[in-house]
Amino acid sequence: MRKNVLSLSIAAMIGSMGIANASVLDPSILANAALMPLAGAAVGAPTPATQLQLNAGGVGHALILPYYTAQSGNATVLSVVNTDPTNGKAVKVRFRGGSNSDDVLDFQVFLSPNDQWSAVVTKNPTTGYAQLTTNDKSCTVPALTAGVAQSFIDGRLPSYATATEKANHTSEGYVEIFNMADIPVVAATTSLYQSILHTSGVPRNCAAAAVQTTPLTDTLAPATVIANGFMAPSTGLFGNWTIINVAQTTTFSGGMTAIRAVDAGGNDAIGNYVFSPQSGTAATTTLTVDNVTADPLFRSVGQAFLTMDTDGTGGTAIPSIAIPAAYYDLPDMSTPYVPTGVASTAASPLAQAFRVTDALAVKSISNEYSTDPTVTASTDWNFSMPTRRYSVGVVYGTSAAAAVRRFSSVAAQDGGFGTVAQLAPFAAVPRSQVFYTGNTSLSGDRICVTAAGQKFYDRDESSKTSGAVFSPGSVATFQFCGETSVTTFGANASVLGATLATQSTGASAFVSGWGVVTTTTASNNVIAGAADSARTVGLPIVGSSFIKLINPSASTGTSGTYGITSGHRFTK
Repeated sequence: MRKNVLSLSIAAMIGSMGIANASVLDPSILANAALMPLAGAAVGAPTPATQLQLNAGGVGHALILPYYTAQSGNATVLSVVNTDPTNGKAVKVRFRGGSNSDDVLDFQVFLSPNDQWSAVVTKNPTTGYAQLTTNDKSCTVPALTAGVAQSFIDGRLPSYATATEKANHTSEGYVEIFNMADIPVVAATTSLYQSILHTSGVPRNCAAAAVQTTPLTDTLAPATVIANGFMAPSTGLFGNWTIINVAQTTTFSGGMTAIRAVDAGGNDAIGNYVFSPQSGTAATTTLTVDNVTADPLFRSVGQAFLTMDTDGTGGTAIPSIAIPAAYYDLPDMSTPYVPTGVASTAASPLAQAFRVTDALAVKSISNEYSTDPTVTASTDWNFSMPTRRYSVGVVYGTSAAAAVRRFSSVAAQDGGFGTVAQLAPFAAVPRSQVFYTGNTSLSGDRICVTAAGQKFYDRDESSKTSGAVFSPGSVATFQFCGETSVTTFGANASVLGATLATQSTGASAFVSGWGVVTTTTASNNVIAGAADSARTVGLPIVGSSFIKLINPSASTGTSGTYGITSGHRFTK
């Protein structure tokens, strides 16, 4: 009971929620000036995006929360802000489990201009599943009742997992958030824009916004897009996260990773419409799923898939999709977002996956660690790979031993997202594949990628590349097993209480200092196009270092526990 009260208290502290549904926009429709003018809105000609970039400033079209947790008494608070003073935003929020990016909860948030939405993730004390609670009044679809917890969902988790395992799958992972469409100013009182505006702190009519359920199609006309109250998505989102453990009086926090859609000059630009209704209806009823997602578990036989055997020595073609996609599965981060001047094809989401992967790819990761016993120091490093799902996923069998890898296209077996001919309309996209059969493996039902190496330093310039023996001891190099993994330094317990996708260094190289993990390997540099033969690529990894300290001299009644968060530094 005390945990429930705590969850509600945290939710009340950080914000609230609303309700809504809206109409639908087609990702194959190009963002262009003809779609922009709306009654009552003076809008200049837009600049279509040509590429995606990581934005160190933290504001963008898409956001990634690298790690959320509800394990071991932790609660994760997240907030999303619309900095656009003119347009509303139709935002997709999707929580993915840390093992294999399984969707464990997704919904939509409709942000009015200058709006903020926030919520908290905690563990249900009865079921052990993660749950989302908010008091925010901004419109959401489906409607989230203020103060009432929404449980995470296990429908995409392995059927053979125990109840405890399924609860753990929901309790750790990452979050992808992106602007599906702008909601421009329209004067009519019944418009979507006017419905989501707040009066005396409450949206005017979320229920009116929720009734728009036009299904997504491949041929939705621009007039329908405008009639539904949308236009091409622009930038303006930023987000923050905080992990709170009240019992331990420890807090970690940071900003979400932001990705911008930019033009040839590197300026913020607009993307394609990518709105899809929050509906469980099969997406294949009105569109070709292959044209709107690179997720290998959703795509059809038209892409000649390859599923690898568990030993990685061979594969067989799969003549059917692994999971039938519903409308709520779309859009995802591989849905074509950069206007190309041509209609979407089965290669389009592969190109989008290229773009977002390239925006996040790093060649090395550096950060600090401490296991100093005088202050009972403990350190976790988190590594999140939010785009790996768009090149390789796991098809669960009847047991973990029966799991197999499935790639987005048969070309992935030799390092390509597609052939040069397939990617010809997207010539500006770097043809480099970082997840394929040669650099991924399975450990049980989790995909693993091995780094090139690591080097640890103490505080006085001493260094060594060995001495940090990873658990089990046969693995001497960092491995990224699971989509969101946690590495604990030394023999201490995990700072974050992580249990899902973890490894330990065992005896750390030094008591305190810093280290660097190199991600670039020969297998990560396989090139599909000769024009990019000199390109070296890393891995699309984001994350932070979490250091917990205890002051042994803290007086009675004074908190002596401290949390230090520092985002990973990287080289591109």
